[in-house]
Amino acid sequence: MGADSIDDLDALDNLDELDGAGGGDGGQRFRLHQYRYFAAVEVRSFLVDRDLPSNDEQLLLETELELDFRFAQRMKLFLRPRFLIDGLDTELIRYEPLEAYMTYEGSRTGVKFGQFIENWGVAEVNNPLDVLNRRDFGVKFLDPPRLGELGVRVTQSFKGGSVVDQPTLSAYFMPLFRPALLPTRQSRWRPVEPGVDFRPGLSFEPTGAQQMFGALRFEHTLNTKPFNADVSYLVSHGPERFPYFLPVLGPTGVDFIPIYYGATVAGLGMRAVPNTIGWSRLTFKLELAYKRPFEFAGSPGQQQDDYVQYTTGLDLLINPVFTDRDQVLLTLEYAGENGASDLASIFRPFDSDIAVRLFWEPLDFSRTAIELRAVVDVKHGELVAEATVGQQLRFIHDDLRMTVTGTYMRAAPSGQGLLTFFSNNSAIVVRLQMDL
Repeated sequence: MGADSIDDLDALDNLDELDGAGGGDGGQRFRLHQYRYFAAVEVRSFLVDRDLPSNDEQLLLETELELDFRFAQRMKLFLRPRFLIDGLDTELIRYEPLEAYMTYEGSRTGVKFGQFIENWGVAEVNNPLDVLNRRDFGVKFLDPPRLGELGVRVTQSFKGGSVVDQPTLSAYFMPLFRPALLPTRQSRWRPVEPGVDFRPGLSFEPTGAQQMFGALRFEHTLNTKPFNADVSYLVSHGPERFPYFLPVLGPTGVDFIPIYYGATVAGLGMRAVPNTIGWSRLTFKLELAYKRPFEFAGSPGQQQDDYVQYTTGLDLLINPVFTDRDQVLLTLEYAGENGASDLASIFRPFDSDIAVRLFWEPLDFSRTAIELRAVVDVKHGELVAEATVGQQLRFIHDDLRMTVTGTYMRAAPSGQGLLTFFSNNSAIVVRLQMDL
């Protein structure tokens, strides 16, 4: 859907108010304020290495509903149930809601509690600051969707000035750890190392107080003569959302098991737009995070090195290009990592990668869009290239959209890099989605 909450969506339908059982005045009435629904069918076909003991195709059936209820003037209940199943892999089924939370929205203070998703990143290719939510690697490995975390967020805004404005402090507490969702036994994204059996069910996970995750995030705008910017600062402590993998000797050979660990993180994010004439079409982006990993008590793993992750780049909006109303968004980024050489660093992508994205929209009646993306590891030669074409099928229904994506993957010739653990997963994806 391209959005992490209903607040990110445009043009939602308004429904008539639904009275609660207790009645009362309009400010106390429980009502459905906004909603959105979609249903989709997605077919994936992998083009290479089709003689492996895994599924060469996927048939994903997905539906998602967003419900925004308002009551008691400043209270909101948000529900985002999802159902997803692979018609060719009975182990891949998702029915847990992505989000289900309550919020209180005061004039300067806000409280959110329940299961929710937040995107803290500002870059496109890699987000070192995005440490709150776990991901669903079983559905999509290289660009996995976020999953909700259960906890509470308290926000407090302050009075700003002419230079530093809209300052807001947010505190997060997540008391329970939940593991990421990993590829199934039939997935093409299971490691294919000879003699190695991928065993996610044997993962090492934190228990007791080790499960707790806490974070402080401070945001503000920065208004200066050279540029205007959105700036955020982050400090967090608790379990990391993606494990590393440890080979251990099992009863029938070598088992590859996930090892979860913790990290203390301090980071900075910035998105800036120059005020100089001729430069206002540029947006500069920076994410920078220092991470200090630590092992949980009883972990079979070893203490890891501290490291720094960063992504820097820019967006350039060009319009018009070919017609009097089309536009192109060009993105160029570099994602890097420095400081670590341990086992866990092997499983972290984007340690020396250049990413290019070209997104063209003619802004026509059919909402046509063409997107070209490429990410290349300049150190090892690993490459992922992708092309996507999308359009509304208005001759069938105004709200039916079709997208076709082709993905090419090349593992590092040196044998170093994340893709070397897997088969060649170059693929064609066709998706039909109905938005209601």
